[in-house]
Amino acid sequence: MVSETSNTAVKWSASAGTISSSGLFTAPSVTTSQTVIVKTTSVADASAEATAQVTVVPTTARVAVTVSPSSTTVVSGSTEQFTATVSEASNTAVEWSASAGAISRSGLFTAPTVTLKQTVIVKTTTVADARAEATAEVTVVPVSIGPTPIAPPPTGADNRYCSSGDQPSFGSTDGPANLPQRCINTALSNTPSPGKQTLVAAGGDLNSALNNASCGDVILVQAGKTFAGPITLPAKSCDSEHWITLRTSAPDSSLPAEGMRLTPCYAGISSLPARPAYPCPSPSNVMAKIEIEAGRGAITVASGANYYRMIGLEVTRQAGTGLAYGLVTMTGADHLIFDRVWIHGTALDETVRGIFLGDSTNVAIIDSYLNDFHCAAKGDCTDAQTINGGNSLLPTGPYKIVDNFLEAAAENILLGGGPGSTVPADIEIRRNHIFKPTTWMPGAPNFIGKSFIVKNLFEIKNAERLLLEGNVMENSWGGFSQVGWGIVLTPRGTWAADRDITIRYNTISHVGAGFQIAAADEILSNGARVDSLASERFSIHDVTVDDMSASAYNGAGIGFQISSSFAENPPLNNLTINHVTMLNDPKKTLLVIGSNLHNPLRPSNIVFTNNIAVAGEYSVWSTGVPLTACAKSSQPSTTFNQCWSSYTITSNAIIAYPPSQGPWPTGNVFPATTAAVGFTNLNEGNFGLLPSSPYRDLGIPDRTELGADITTLNAEIDGVQ
Repeated sequence: MVSETSNTAVKWSASAGTISSSGLFTAPSVTTSQTVIVKTTSVADASAEATAQVTVVPTTARVAVTVSPSSTTVVSGSTEQFTATVSEASNTAVEWSASAGAISRSGLFTAPTVTLKQTVIVKTTTVADARAEATAEVTVVPVSIGPTPIAPPPTGADNRYCSSGDQPSFGSTDGPANLPQRCINTALSNTPSPGKQTLVAAGGDLNSALNNASCGDVILVQAGKTFAGPITLPAKSCDSEHWITLRTSAPDSSLPAEGMRLTPCYAGISSLPARPAYPCPSPSNVMAKIEIEAGRGAITVASGANYYRMIGLEVTRQAGTGLAYGLVTMTGADHLIFDRVWIHGTALDETVRGIFLGDSTNVAIIDSYLNDFHCAAKGDCTDAQTINGGNSLLPTGPYKIVDNFLEAAAENILLGGGPGSTVPADIEIRRNHIFKPTTWMPGAPNFIGKSFIVKNLFEIKNAERLLLEGNVMENSWGGFSQVGWGIVLTPRGTWAADRDITIRYNTISHVGAGFQIAAADEILSNGARVDSLASERFSIHDVTVDDMSASAYNGAGIGFQISSSFAENPPLNNLTINHVTMLNDPKKTLLVIGSNLHNPLRPSNIVFTNNIAVAGEYSVWSTGVPLTACAKSSQPSTTFNQCWSSYTITSNAIIAYPPSQGPWPTGNVFPATTAAVGFTNLNEGNFGLLPSSPYRDLGIPDRTELGADITTLNAEIDGVQ
């Protein structure tokens, strides 16, 4: 304070640190205690001064806090447990807050109800020091996963997701999965052939006719006659206004209408043994047959060939002539449509596959019948499929596989599993009957007496932006290297990825196991293990799985295997399983979980909500494989916490769960028996819930039924069988 003068201004100085003109002192940084002299001097009289002695001590360790998980995705209305870790303080208590939704004192976050994706910030603050805080970003997504599709038209080409001009209308995403963004419009009006028509009669040279054809021509192959293959579709540099059509000479009125499935009835065969019956009031052979003895390529599509449409053809091989490979093979082809064709092997011969996609782009297989593809257990080939692709050094896709009967022993459809370097993209597989006859199953009453290598119904080892919708999938059993899976999603190859896979409105029946979803590594020839490229963004919803039995189908009886053996790449992530009705084997396991113990990361953003499933003898179990045995406990909540970094598991009905196995996460319910669920008619396969069911309105966020949306599912599969 300055006295005895009207000028009270002063100057400040400090022997260390800094001090402002207003006297605000900032101490220097020190590691040991230090004395600092602060001095003030009168402006009016420089001899008038005063000093202060300041002891500066080292800074004590500042309280810090972290929050886990730091980012996550949760379903609208569901919960996520957050954990805070406090350091440099004996008092580890924290306070929680959230910008939306609610969070408890223990860090249990309840997401708000949303209809659009929303970002919420969760914050934790230490009680010891209010300045110590940490935040986590939560992405809240609606439970409604993708738009409910409309029913297809009863007649005409099925272009539900592809308007004229090949403009896709799938939408952008279904839950975490990106949907296909390219499509193929397969309407006859979209594939004009305005050129001349050429008839190839019995005994004629079909290859010569193809070589001499011009873009836009129609080649008519005499109905009811057999033409020796192989034939080749040559490169012609055609365009979208000038397709070459290769077809039976029978008139359109003799074939199923556009958009209706062709069956062997149109080759004069009223039924096939052990296959589902098909309508055939008056069998008549109106197809033209292309046949090889053995080898490959009844039809070979040359590199550079484009804009071909095949209609009303039977493509096959002779019986008893040895091993046949791909009946249709292609390399570097573009814009091909197989429309109302019958492609098949023979009852006992080894025929490896119907269509090999190779390096092709823009290929559609529609309204067709493919059967009898199998390799013998001790034969000359290993895996047989109706359709195989996904092994290419070039970009491939889009592919359209719609309204077919598809029968093969190993994998009815397989993408990936061989050498390549690219991921095929934009694939729709819809409204197919995917089937294995039980006459191939050893021990069945009508077993044909020859064992074939059987693996699973549908397998993806390399694909992205794939939609599997409205399919009926039946019969898979174990006995070879697989355990009777319905669906397998497991990338194989350092270039290979399973990502953006949507599986919705399908039924799976009579299988030894349900879903195998794995981020699988590749074992090289030298024994080294190398991660595949990616396993991420899966949306599985409104699916039923019934008659799963380990004993009846020589399988594993597992509902879902969810595992990751990736050692370095981000492990399996962003998997949503929602509104699934899983009537799995009560003597086996609902969820088998694994994560690579050598990877510091764990599978993340695993969502399991609104499902109805049988607990099994052990509802949650580790893989048992040393590399991925992440769990030290069989208790569900403990296993989830040990194996996954973030997850949402709530609003599920787990049937006949033994409480002695320990708690599930909060929000789940536990019917004592299957009957207690209140299914409409379990014996007749109606898995909808009665109005009296206590689980009819427990679905989050909008109080829907637990389990699959049976009304929409039935509409989606109507007419598939």
